[in-house]
Amino acid sequence: MLSDRSYWAFLIIIFGILAGLLWFWLIPNQFVEYNLGVNLLTSSIFMVFTVFFLSYLISLREKREWKTVKIWVRKMIGRQLYHVFNTLARFIYPKQFSPAPSKDEILKILEDLNEMEKPSLTDYAFNYYLPKPADSISLYDLKVLFKLKDYLNDLEIKYFRFMEPEICVALSEIRNELDNIESDFDLLRTDETAEDVVEKSMASSVLKIMKEIYKLHKIGIEIYRK
Repeated sequence: MLSDRSYWAFLIIIFGILAGLLWFWLIPNQFVEYNLGVNLLTSSIFMVFTVFFLSYLISLREKREWKTVKIWVRKMIGRQLYHVFNTLARFIYPKQFSPAPSKDEILKILEDLNEMEKPSLTDYAFNYYLPKPADSISLYDLKVLFKLKDYLNDLEIKYFRFMEPEICVALSEIRNELDNIESDFDLLRTDETAEDVVEKSMASSVLKIMKEIYKLHKIGIEIYRK
């Protein structure tokens, strides 16, 4: 079954071919009476422009109707990435920041981390999460963090048509690094002596996530909880 866009394109092609046949073959070779041919040619050209114009109007209306969906999708991505940022940025950012950072504070931290080249885990990471969560709150934070990976994946699958390619690429990179971090925690649960190996790997994954979040901020996704 043809889509609406294919249907309009099909009509434009048909009327365009008809106009071409009339102008270059049927009228010059007198297969069609001249006045009748001119009338058919005029009608064909008019139909081509009419179909094209209607197609444009319908496309414009669809974009306006779905604009609110696109805004909503971006807002949901920003909300989820806020939680990713608020948990993981503390793993490598050397300075303390508030439990609920403001937009300006988030941007400053992301800018600093985007310039960072050699990350290392902070005391915060070791005090609350490594080699295992220090309390029920830290454990809960990790569970939420890794659930967000699946939520971001669901958002991308359901609403990819409202996302630019660079958004999809960034989200894929973030999910991959969250997978790596989850694997690092799984390794530590089975072998706490692997902490030295995990430390470097986890710091690198966190920094990659922060840089991808910064890219998304730069293309207009607001990283904030509201």
